[in-house]
Amino acid sequence: MLIAVYADSGATPNLITKELVDRAGLDVTRYMGLPFEGVAEMGTVVPLGVIKAPVQMKSWHERFLQPVLRMLVVGSLPMKTDVLIGHDTMVKDGLNLMLNNRGAKWRSDGLFAA
Repeated sequence: MLIAVYADSGATPNLITKELVDRAGLDVTRYMGLPFEGVAEMGTVVPLGVIKAPVQMKSWHERFLQPVLRMLVVGSLPMKTDVLIGHDTMVKDGLNLMLNNRGAKWRSDGLFAA
């Protein structure tokens, strides 16, 4: 089963991302109205209960997902997600970091092909 991880600091989904998610028939997780700082300060990122990892950052500009993705790359955290979706440059950069190390490609329709 494909699971989309969608990190959003707003209360409503990014419309372009939502369209991609809907078209692909994927599940969506978002942090409703919670700023990225709040998610990080809680010490745990839990998209759909799949990924649980401590996150440390000084500001959300320091790449919110990269600490988690770095752990995925080095294999210290299990990766059970087949498809990840990033809705902005910050998330896409972090996902590309992981996926490039795994030989995955960024597809022209905006989805990551694992």
